Amino acid sequence: MSIKRIGLPFIIFIHFLFSYLAKNLLILWQKIVTIVRWILYQLNKWNRFFVLQLMWRRGKLGRPLGHLGIIIVTLMILFASSFTRSSNVFSDTNLAAILKESEVEEGLSEDFLINFAQVNTNIPAGQSAEDITEYEVKVGDTLSLIAEENHITIDTLLAVNGLGLNDLLMPGQKLKILPVSGLEHTVVVGDTVESIATKYKLDTPQPIIEINWLEKPYDLEVGQKLIVPGGIVPEVPKPVVTYAANSYVSSQPSVAPVAGTGQFLWPTPGYMSRGYGWFYGYFHGAIDIANNSCGNPIYAADSGYVEASGWKAGGWGNAVWLDHQNGYKSKYAHMTSVAVSGGTYVNRGQLIGYSGQTGIAYGCHLHFVVELNGVAINPQAVL
Repeated sequence: MSIKRIGLPFIIFIHFLFSYLAKNLLILWQKIVTIVRWILYQLNKWNRFFVLQLMWRRGKLGRPLGHLGIIIVTLMILFASSFTRSSNVFSDTNLAAILKESEVEEGLSEDFLINFAQVNTNIPAGQSAEDITEYEVKVGDTLSLIAEENHITIDTLLAVNGLGLNDLLMPGQKLKILPVSGLEHTVVVGDTVESIATKYKLDTPQPIIEINWLEKPYDLEVGQKLIVPGGIVPEVPKPVVTYAANSYVSSQPSVAPVAGTGQFLWPTPGYMSRGYGWFYGYFHGAIDIANNSCGNPIYAADSGYVEASGWKAGGWGNAVWLDHQNGYKSKYAHMTSVAVSGGTYVNRGQLIGYSGQTGIAYGCHLHFVVELNGVAINPQAVL
């Protein structure tokens, strides 16, 4: 390879290197000059003040004011040095504004001020802190440790993940982590920032607006996920459980949209044969209700839209899935037969099917699932 071929890239490299250094040194020099001039201006202003005070008090304040002056100068030097390290201490724009106030006395030109304010204007946009992150459970983790590590409350961790205090954590399990303590809300028809704030016992919707970067007129979309800082899950009164025939509505399927009340009925006569949680190494995200025989009536725990009805793969057997259109969904599995059709609306307490053992099931029972904002929760919390 010839020296000429080697020399050309080297010359180009040197050219760009010196151009880069010259540009950045010029920016640094402009900042240093501006800072020094600002310090001199402040010293001059304080000097005039001290002189007047000394004249007024005839020198009695000379010694203490001298000490004070040394302290002020020291602090100003420290302030100036910290400025070059962190733009959070003193911004270029604010400094330019202060210099502008003194440009007549100091002789600073408007062009200089504009040029200074434009130095380093390419500020990267801050990453939004409002992102919901995912945490993978490690060996030895507990709810309190995870909550403390992520600076949220245990209640927040439980609510957003549909967990209970007695639930076990398994290594590798994924948990949703909110950026602040509070709740996650899924927007439904009719929701406004005001109604959401009221629902979760906030005095004002302002925290919801700020954390979710909502702009006027604060329009919300159905299905949109919102973080509710400091929100409190509204308590749902437990209905009186009764199995009398008139406890349930036997009306025909509704053709008009019917939103859920948030108050769930016990869906079928019987006893709980298996609860919600970990059993024999796997997570049972539902409760099983048995009655020692098949064919017992199953009723809609709350009003809503029939998302699916009929045979469902994956071990469900004959099943009905209801969307209560308020963030809650309920699912009913292992039925002998279903009594409603998909795409219709049902009322709270309406007959939707009969218990059985279809799908992957042992013995006649109802496999009852409740979801809140897409996450399975313990049905006993709403029954």
